[in-house]
Amino acid sequence: MRSKKERILELEEFTKKWAFLANHVSFSANGTKIIEDITFNIDFGDTFVIMGPSGSGKTILLKLLFALIYPDDGELFIQGYDTKYASEDDIMEIQKDMEFIFQFGSLINNMNVYENIALMNRYHHVKNDEELEQEIESKLKDFNLLERKFARPSDLTLSEKKSVAFCRMLINDFKTIFLDEPFEAIDEATQRKILSNIKNFKKKKKTLVITTNELKFANRYADKIGLLDNGKMVFFGTVNDLTKSQDKKVIRLVDRLSDIADDQTEIPEELNGI
Repeated sequence: MRSKKERILELEEFTKKWAFLANHVSFSANGTKIIEDITFNIDFGDTFVIMGPSGSGKTILLKLLFALIYPDDGELFIQGYDTKYASEDDIMEIQKDMEFIFQFGSLINNMNVYENIALMNRYHHVKNDEELEQEIESKLKDFNLLERKFARPSDLTLSEKKSVAFCRMLINDFKTIFLDEPFEAIDEATQRKILSNIKNFKKKKKTLVITTNELKFANRYADKIGLLDNGKMVFFGTVNDLTKSQDKKVIRLVDRLSDIADDQTEIPEELNGI
């Protein structure tokens, strides 16, 4: 009979097979259940697209997977670490290879564009100052933002803020990338750049976790799709699984998401083929 230690080690090896493993995970805030009893697993290198109406829990699920917040119930393993028992050092180890681009860019207001992009490198000293400056200017040039190098976040449009956040991510070699509504309320040129980078991330087998209601994007790029409705994951599977689903609840939700996408800034058809 195996010892308790042997069973624990076996479980650790089992959970390390996936980038994320959620087992009956729930999360509440102020007495309200926001995520309720969800179970799924995401392989390393997969693109996981989370879809659902406003208020369905998409951003909260991103924060759980990034270990910014923790489940009330259930088990959540991130790269083999059980978040219930992980130490602060464990969480730092998890997050050092992850980047989270929030819906509105989340730049530091009292820093200019250059300083925001350079911030993480200042802590980890991966690149020397000259190399860092050249790379930052190259990324800003790619996003047509070089002339905004010393601008403050308060002077930037939403498209520019998201572009700066992308530049910050691109100068660091993150293995896992979280994108919260990356296409919402931005111009077509920025959409084109973001889509091009997502395609490049997929080629490099990076793990992507993306919230969006762009069905055409999900159909083309997702390895796994999760549909959230009122905090519950009513569907989890591949694009093919979703297409074949006969579940009336899933079909109704997909129809609702199609209507939502039609009312928002939709990715131009030609960009989906990038």
